[in-house]
Amino acid sequence: MEYIRLADPSHHLFEEAWELYEQSFPLEERRPLSRQLTIMPHDTYHFELNLRQGSLVGILFWWGFEELRFIEHFATVAALRGRGYGKLVLKDFAGRDDRPVLLEVEP
Repeated sequence: MEYIRLADPSHHLFEEAWELYEQSFPLEERRPLSRQLTIMPHDTYHFELNLRQGSLVGILFWWGFEELRFIEHFATVAALRGRGYGKLVLKDFAGRDDRPVLLEVEP
């Protein structure tokens, strides 16, 4: 797996990632694109693409704080769900550093 952090929408996979975000989360759990573009360059925010052989597997949007890492949005491409990619991404993410990981979930 390859992980790429985007700080702006110029990456060729941004639109595909944004579409996955919109399809994966209800409107009330998403931020508008204009707000997303405002926070993407911030040091603590990570708009991360999960890739396999150059193709989008999923997204991981998270905040890196001094005491913890907070996963705000996490989704796998619909056609790839149930194949263990989510588990792999979360395991890799947890092993990146020693800070605890807080994953926000909704019913």
